[in-house]
Amino acid sequence: MTEDVRKRGVLGPIHVMRLSERLVVLTGETRRRAALHAGLREVPIVVRDRPLSEAEMAMERLLETKCAPTSRTRKGRSCTSS
Repeated sequence: MTEDVRKRGVLGPIHVMRLSERLVVLTGETRRRAALHAGLREVPIVVRDRPLSEAEMAMERLLETKCAPTSRTRKGRSCTSS
């Protein structure tokens, strides 16, 4: 993944949640690490300014997995398909 990120960059935003003064990664930890290893200084992010409930975090992760580009390619369907 690092080599792909080095060539094409991070295509989908990393979702983070603001917790006090810190940002906590909700989805995209693998992309974050690949970007760091690839030497990228900036990546696209979506910031949630309020803490998410456990159910909301689970939904974020589910959508991330279901809508990931590699997931769509492998399964041959869009993230809106069931």
